[in-house]
Amino acid sequence: MTDSLPTPSEPAAVNVAERFDQHVAERNRRSARAAVWLTAGLNLGFVALDRLLTDDPGKLAVLLADRAAIAVAVVGLAWAARRPWFARHTAVVTGIYMASIDVALAVMTTQLGGFSSGYYAGINLVTLAAGLLFLWPTRVAAMTHAAAVAAYTLANVPGWEAGQLREAVMHGFFLTSTAVIATVGQAFSWKQARQQLETQAAVEQTKERLEAAHGELQRLDQFKSAFFANITHELKTPLAMVLSPLELLYQGDLGPLGETQKATIRSMLRSGFKLLALIDDLLDLARAEQAGIRLRIAERDVKEHLGALVQQIGVLARRKDVELTAVWPDEPCMVWCDIDRLERVWINLLSNALKFTPPGGHVWVELRRHGDGVQVQVRDDGPGFPPELAGKLFDRFYQVDMGGTRRHGGAGIGLALARHIVELHGGTIGARGDIDKGAEFTVYLPADRAHFGDRAVEEAPHSETERAPSQGDLTRVAV
Repeated sequence: MTDSLPTPSEPAAVNVAERFDQHVAERNRRSARAAVWLTAGLNLGFVALDRLLTDDPGKLAVLLADRAAIAVAVVGLAWAARRPWFARHTAVVTGIYMASIDVALAVMTTQLGGFSSGYYAGINLVTLAAGLLFLWPTRVAAMTHAAAVAAYTLANVPGWEAGQLREAVMHGFFLTSTAVIATVGQAFSWKQARQQLETQAAVEQTKERLEAAHGELQRLDQFKSAFFANITHELKTPLAMVLSPLELLYQGDLGPLGETQKATIRSMLRSGFKLLALIDDLLDLARAEQAGIRLRIAERDVKEHLGALVQQIGVLARRKDVELTAVWPDEPCMVWCDIDRLERVWINLLSNALKFTPPGGHVWVELRRHGDGVQVQVRDDGPGFPPELAGKLFDRFYQVDMGGTRRHGGAGIGLALARHIVELHGGTIGARGDIDKGAEFTVYLPADRAHFGDRAVEEAPHSETERAPSQGDLTRVAV
């Protein structure tokens, strides 16, 4: 086949070419307006100079005729700049305009001394103005500025006089040098403007690709969250069907069991409830990513609830030979919160502290008033973690083995969920630690309810009794 598909760069090249043509047209249209006003003002001012330099009526008439011709050119450019076709021919039209002024000035030099006339400086000014104002391709710039030098030379050759060689060479050299400088400058400006647009187009295309990639990542992330939510729902049903008969067996409802059988079933229940707790965390994390967790808030005594939780978990601490110390204020600590959600936070922090604290170690829990809210600290003297990892601990699925091995396992979602729950309450959670110096987690919760968004809150009745930690909650702390 002889035909080939367009390459991916061709649409971009077409777009850049069109945008560059529009840029040139707009730039030269603005410059044309500036040139109109500049030329009109200076042309009137130079009329006075003409009268000052010559009293000869004939020469003055030629000068005034040239000034009138320049005025006509000004009116013509002002008219052309308003026409639709000007955008397609801006370089040519403005080039002709500037060349016509050069011709008029060249004629003026013939009336004021020819090659000796100081009016050649006017052609220099026009050349420099063209280089500064207009964006021309190199060929238009070269032709226009060469025409200025040619007009000056051809206009004055017929009136050549002896003794003007020095002035002719000098003035011609300056005019030619100015023309070269202006041409090179405009060629550079033209190339630079094109490169800037190409760079801008490349940046815009890269931005579009990044936005498309970001959108695709968001869709994949939503798919992943939906997948987690669906699969965890599917896992909970068969897991409940397994745990229910195991509980009946363990309680002896299906017949007597020996100690060996009870110990085995107890271990199976512990593992099953840990798995159930992990599934609940995954469900909450999926809800947080999709539509957000809806809180059911009421004014609760954090001291009472956290104290009851620490008391129950103290059994597990003693079993591992870990000393658990709790420090509370004397007065109640009332906070507007979803106490069931916050329980997940406390259990997660206590779980980590007990999990990583070796036998004979110490775990401290402290609750105190702090500003307009309360602050809870959970601290241990376990192996700790590198200080630079403090911020990463709360990232989803991030795992750090604070003991230097992977013996403790973990899915890396507990602290991520804890941070999300705390932030939904308008609070903050942070970590601090060092290797072999333990770890400290601090949670701050504002006491009022002003920070809760109406769409994210379902208020629980004040009379609702506080739920005691379930076996599934406590077994996740078992180590």
